[in-house]
Amino acid sequence: MEFKIFTDDFKIALEKVEKGIAKKSALPILEAVKIEIKEDHCYLISDDLEKRIETKRNTISENMEGSFILENPKKILKAVKLFKEMETKFNITDKKITIISGNKQIEIINKFNPKDFPEGRNIGEIKEQHNYNSKQLKERYNLIKYAASKDISRPILTGICFRNNIMIACDSYRLATNTDDNLTISSKNIVLPSENIKLITDILEGSLTINISNKYFIAEDENTKITSRIFEGEYPDINRIIPTNGEILTINSKEFIEELKYFKDMTNKNDFKVAFKNGKLEVVTNEGKYKSEIETEGQTLDYYVVFDGNYMLEALKQFEGKIDIYFIGQKAPIKIIQENNLALVLPIYSKDAVYFADDTKAA
Repeated sequence: MEFKIFTDDFKIALEKVEKGIAKKSALPILEAVKIEIKEDHCYLISDDLEKRIETKRNTISENMEGSFILENPKKILKAVKLFKEMETKFNITDKKITIISGNKQIEIINKFNPKDFPEGRNIGEIKEQHNYNSKQLKERYNLIKYAASKDISRPILTGICFRNNIMIACDSYRLATNTDDNLTISSKNIVLPSENIKLITDILEGSLTINISNKYFIAEDENTKITSRIFEGEYPDINRIIPTNGEILTINSKEFIEELKYFKDMTNKNDFKVAFKNGKLEVVTNEGKYKSEIETEGQTLDYYVVFDGNYMLEALKQFEGKIDIYFIGQKAPIKIIQENNLALVLPIYSKDAVYFADDTKAA
């Protein structure tokens, strides 16, 4: 089989699917890319059994059909980026794959059978379909991704949950949500691996069509389709853990972030505990105490609450401008809210800790 394709088209397509290849798989073919020529189109496909990326580009050649497996796609991509000619030619035999562009030529042993590459998923019945914008999805994902768990012992918490008009991330210590009525999913819980959402938002462009079946979430733009499995299991009921009352203090998020960064720099620790009371901030270390204060509006907090400084920093970056922070007690989640964004940070409680010694002690 022999065909030609525009070099830039092939480079862009390979860049997309290369992101979905398996890493150090027991099945080497999953570390490769399948290329299929049919109906004057070139289809590039990667599949690691968790997700499948398919993209198509026009070929220059006509009436060609066939498929082959391209090994070492990362290395091939590096080479293609150095091609200067407008067109790239492929010549495929049973033993060899030859790629030619201008004075550059690559020869690869053709050692995989395309029939051994995973077939497309049996999607089943599509339960619902939505149209959405990739940029909007990316912005929402970037706001909440910090709260997704890294602990693979509870896989479902490593994912991003779509529930009605809300996107949710939660790792048992933090929770982050973002609401947008433009994407309302009727199914109870749709939880995708966080890395798959990242790929969808990195690879797909412009208007998206989203299809959802019982087991799969399929997002596609004009030329590329990404199929992700949906996690099985129950995602936590966040309504049971989000406080609905408490003392409310209004704070400027930027000022709060600046003070926490000051404490982090002074303590030089990856984990530092911060006590908060009515805008007063205090960090106690073996070397002594660091204190600061920020302006607050609203109710009075007559006890102190201690939290992980890094967790609070990550949560605050979800917001801009003034935020409302709900305090319910030393052991209850701290709720941060502003329009469509909400975050929870669990406090750290220790009955032996002493902060604000000159003030009234904890309630």
